[in-house]
Amino acid sequence: MNKKEKQAQQVIDEAVEINSPAGYSVLDEYVKDKSIVMLGESSHGMAEYFRDKIGLIRYLHEKHGFNVLALENSFMETSLSEPFYKDKAIQERLQDCFLDIYHTEEIQPLFTEAWTDSLTIAGIDPQPAYTPLSEMLHQWMEDSLDEETAEAFHHCEKLFFEIDDVIRQSGRASKQLKERMGQVAERYEVMQKLLEKQKDQIEKESLPEMYVLLSRGIENRIHWLRLNQKKALSSGVERSFRMFENLKWLKETHKPGAKIIVWAHNFHVRKNQPAAAKLLGVKSLGHWMEKHYEKESLSVGYYTGSGTYASQLREEQTVNIPNGKHMEAVLLEKGGEKLFLPVRKEKPSSWQGTKWRFLESGITGLGPETLKPESTYDALMFIRRVQSPDYFEQ
Repeated sequence: MNKKEKQAQQVIDEAVEINSPAGYSVLDEYVKDKSIVMLGESSHGMAEYFRDKIGLIRYLHEKHGFNVLALENSFMETSLSEPFYKDKAIQERLQDCFLDIYHTEEIQPLFTEAWTDSLTIAGIDPQPAYTPLSEMLHQWMEDSLDEETAEAFHHCEKLFFEIDDVIRQSGRASKQLKERMGQVAERYEVMQKLLEKQKDQIEKESLPEMYVLLSRGIENRIHWLRLNQKKALSSGVERSFRMFENLKWLKETHKPGAKIIVWAHNFHVRKNQPAAAKLLGVKSLGHWMEKHYEKESLSVGYYTGSGTYASQLREEQTVNIPNGKHMEAVLLEKGGEKLFLPVRKEKPSSWQGTKWRFLESGITGLGPETLKPESTYDALMFIRRVQSPDYFEQ
């Protein structure tokens, strides 16, 4: 048996099968002293990830007191949507205020089951979702504040989403568009001053925390415009840092003492990136969490070994592991539908410090990433077989 074969056997021996909700107790020793647990995913388009993560979130909420869920979704739309949609169907809220990766049947229990009533759902992403909430906020301002504030907000949001539509369609910004971004950011700064004058009136309204969340949401609008004025790589790097800043704000300012679960792509929750990304200066949310909250945070990467998934364009594709050099191929040998594999341990095995190939989503499908587990995650969750989510009709 050569070195790689011995390491593969170590992986098989150390992976633990989870075959019931009570099986999540295998995580107890790893989360008992943590206040932040980051749950990744190798692709946004796998139904089993939704189901398993919701089950794990429920376990962490009920058994360990985690009370905030921070999603890779727009700060503004996520944080302010609940009061405006409390009498509407959950599908409408998801389609209006959440990115299309969340427009699935599988995620609905997170918003409808009784146990979630004591769970705060927040967003940490500066990038926006869609316009309906903006229109509701405009109407609310007309009814509750004054016309000047309402119209200033409406005009800023109209220009903002026009710019965002161009970015979504073209993937880049011209020099003229970047100049326009700067102008709209300045308009938002004026809007913030108008909003500050209305603080007392806003706080008299029945909508909880409206001023604080709205003010922070506008900050995120400004930040998103400033990000997109920069080069694509720079904006991507700074987006991750802004996600960290929003998470830090939730933890230290808005919900001090909260225990937070993060739901995002593996790219965001990784504590270090592959060598090529490092050379380009790419730093993830997980990197900043490791730097500022090393002893308080736990990062879990999600991977799968077989089945089908939906690409970014919702095209069904097949999970294909090309050879036995991938971590997923080794975990398939273990057996079991769901496995938990601790990475950072007091007495690590040699496999944790060795580079392995993993499959993660990109523009064209699942592609290989070469990662060293011990510097990337605290643990891995492996789902043997997946299928595409049941998406809402567009």
